[in-house]
Amino acid sequence: MAEVFARHGFDLAKRSGDAGQRDGDLDHVGIFYVEVRRRETLAVPAWLREVASKCPPDMVGLLVFRRSRMAWQACLPLGQFLALLGDVHLRALVRSRAALDLPSWLREAAIDRSSGELPAVVFRGASVPWHACLSLEDLLAASVTGAA
Repeated sequence: MAEVFARHGFDLAKRSGDAGQRDGDLDHVGIFYVEVRRRETLAVPAWLREVASKCPPDMVGLLVFRRSRMAWQACLPLGQFLALLGDVHLRALVRSRAALDLPSWLREAAIDRSSGELPAVVFRGASVPWHACLSLEDLLAASVTGAA
Protein backbone atom coordinates (compact mmCIF):
# COMPACT_ATOMS: atom_id res chain seq x y z
CA MET A 1 0.00 0.00 0.00
CA ALA A 2 2.82 2.40 0.81
CA GLU A 3 4.06 1.95 -2.77
CA VAL A 4 0.78 3.30 -4.15
CA PHE A 5 1.13 6.47 -2.10
CA ALA A 6 4.82 6.76 -3.02
CA ARG A 7 3.91 6.73 -6.74
CA HIS A 8 1.84 9.85 -6.07
CA GLY A 9 4.47 11.91 -4.28
CA PHE A 10 4.35 10.53 -0.75
CA ASP A 11 7.93 9.26 -0.96
CA LEU A 12 8.24 8.58 2.76
CA ALA A 13 5.00 6.59 3.08
CA LYS A 14 5.46 3.39 5.05
CA ARG A 15 3.43 0.85 6.99
CA SER A 16 2.86 1.92 10.58
CA GLY A 17 4.86 -0.05 13.11
CA ASP A 18 2.34 0.51 15.88
CA ALA A 19 -1.42 0.14 15.42
CA GLY A 20 -2.01 2.90 17.98
CA GLN A 21 0.00 5.54 16.16
CA ARG A 22 -1.57 8.83 15.17
CA ASP A 23 -1.27 8.14 11.44
CA GLY A 24 -3.33 4.91 11.24
CA ASP A 25 -2.05 1.99 9.14
CA LEU A 26 0.35 4.16 7.13
CA ASP A 27 2.80 6.83 8.25
CA HIS A 28 4.02 9.88 6.33
CA VAL A 29 1.04 10.28 4.01
CA GLY A 30 0.50 14.02 4.36
CA ILE A 31 -2.86 15.07 5.71
CA PHE A 32 -4.34 11.58 5.39
CA TYR A 33 -5.13 9.31 8.32
CA VAL A 34 -5.23 5.96 6.49
CA GLU A 35 -6.87 2.72 7.57
CA VAL A 36 -6.33 -0.19 5.16
CA ARG A 37 -8.62 -3.21 4.88
CA ARG A 38 -7.98 -6.16 2.56
CA ARG A 39 -10.98 -8.43 3.13
CA GLU A 40 -13.29 -10.59 1.04
CA THR A 41 -16.28 -9.59 3.14
CA LEU A 42 -16.71 -5.82 3.09
CA ALA A 43 -17.82 -4.08 6.29
CA VAL A 44 -17.55 -0.51 4.99
CA PRO A 45 -19.98 1.13 7.47
CA ALA A 46 -18.13 -0.34 10.46
CA TRP A 47 -14.75 0.58 8.97
CA LEU A 48 -15.87 4.14 8.28
CA ARG A 49 -17.05 4.50 11.89
CA GLU A 50 -13.66 3.21 13.06
CA VAL A 51 -11.81 5.74 10.87
CA ALA A 52 -14.05 8.56 12.13
CA SER A 53 -13.43 7.61 15.76
CA LYS A 54 -9.63 7.41 15.39
CA CYS A 55 -8.87 10.22 12.93
CA PRO A 56 -7.41 13.37 14.51
CA PRO A 57 -9.45 16.51 13.71
CA ASP A 58 -6.62 18.06 11.68
CA MET A 59 -6.36 15.10 9.29
CA VAL A 60 -8.50 13.60 6.52
CA GLY A 61 -9.83 10.18 7.46
CA LEU A 62 -9.31 7.78 4.56
CA LEU A 63 -10.54 4.19 4.40
CA VAL A 64 -8.70 2.20 1.73
CA PHE A 65 -10.10 -1.23 0.94
CA ARG A 66 -10.36 -3.99 -1.62
CA ARG A 67 -11.41 -7.57 -2.24
CA SER A 68 -9.73 -10.02 -4.62
CA ARG A 69 -9.80 -8.90 -8.26
CA MET A 70 -10.87 -5.41 -7.19
CA ALA A 71 -8.77 -2.25 -7.42
CA TRP A 72 -7.97 -0.39 -4.22
CA GLN A 73 -10.83 1.97 -3.35
CA ALA A 74 -10.80 5.01 -1.08
CA CYS A 75 -13.68 6.40 0.98
CA LEU A 76 -13.65 9.69 2.84
CA PRO A 77 -16.18 12.18 4.22
CA LEU A 78 -17.85 14.07 1.39
CA GLY A 79 -16.95 17.55 2.68
CA GLN A 80 -13.25 16.67 2.92
CA PHE A 81 -13.37 15.03 -0.50
CA LEU A 82 -14.80 18.16 -2.12
CA ALA A 83 -12.28 20.40 -0.32
CA LEU A 84 -9.36 18.24 -1.54
CA LEU A 85 -10.42 18.21 -5.16
CA GLY A 86 -11.14 21.89 -5.66
CA ASP A 87 -11.97 22.43 -9.34
CA VAL A 88 -11.56 18.83 -10.54
CA HIS A 89 -14.50 17.82 -12.73
CA LEU A 90 -16.44 15.08 -11.03
CA ARG A 91 -19.02 12.64 -12.35
CA ALA A 92 -20.77 11.25 -9.28
CA LEU A 93 -23.19 8.42 -8.89
CA VAL A 94 -25.28 9.45 -5.85
CA ARG A 95 -26.87 6.81 -3.62
CA SER A 96 -28.77 7.06 -0.35
CA ARG A 97 -29.70 3.57 0.76
CA ALA A 98 -29.92 1.63 4.00
CA ALA A 99 -27.82 -1.19 2.51
CA LEU A 100 -24.58 -0.22 0.79
CA ASP A 101 -23.59 -1.99 -2.42
CA LEU A 102 -20.32 -0.18 -3.09
CA PRO A 103 -18.71 -2.76 -5.42
CA SER A 104 -21.54 -2.59 -7.95
CA TRP A 105 -21.95 1.18 -7.54
CA LEU A 106 -18.22 1.68 -8.16
CA ARG A 107 -18.38 -0.47 -11.30
CA GLU A 108 -21.36 1.54 -12.52
CA ALA A 109 -19.65 4.88 -11.82
CA ALA A 110 -16.48 3.87 -13.68
CA ILE A 111 -18.11 2.50 -16.85
CA ASP A 112 -17.48 5.56 -19.02
CA ARG A 113 -14.15 7.25 -18.35
CA SER A 114 -14.02 8.97 -21.75
CA SER A 115 -15.46 12.26 -20.44
CA GLY A 116 -12.28 13.11 -18.53
CA GLU A 117 -14.32 13.53 -15.37
CA LEU A 118 -13.37 11.82 -12.13
CA PRO A 119 -15.81 8.94 -11.48
CA ALA A 120 -16.94 8.60 -7.88
CA VAL A 121 -19.79 7.27 -5.79
CA VAL A 122 -21.30 9.70 -3.29
CA PHE A 123 -23.33 7.79 -0.74
CA ARG A 124 -24.86 7.58 2.67
CA GLY A 125 -26.34 4.64 4.49
CA ALA A 126 -28.44 3.91 7.53
CA SER A 127 -25.54 4.56 9.91
CA VAL A 128 -23.12 6.30 7.54
CA PRO A 129 -23.18 10.05 6.82
CA TRP A 130 -22.37 11.31 3.30
CA HIS A 131 -19.08 9.95 1.97
CA ALA A 132 -17.35 9.75 -1.40
CA CYS A 133 -15.73 6.58 -2.70
CA LEU A 134 -13.50 6.21 -5.73
CA SER A 135 -10.40 4.50 -6.99
CA LEU A 136 -7.45 5.19 -4.68
CA GLU A 137 -5.25 5.89 -7.72
CA ASP A 138 -7.77 8.45 -9.01
CA LEU A 139 -8.05 10.15 -5.62
CA LEU A 140 -4.30 10.45 -5.17
CA ALA A 141 -3.72 11.63 -8.73
CA ALA A 142 -6.41 14.32 -8.39
CA SER A 143 -5.59 15.47 -4.87
CA VAL A 144 -1.82 15.17 -4.53
CA THR A 145 -1.32 18.90 -5.06
CA GLY A 146 -3.64 19.75 -2.21
CA ALA A 147 -2.41 16.96 0.05
CA ALA A 148 1.34 17.33 -0.34
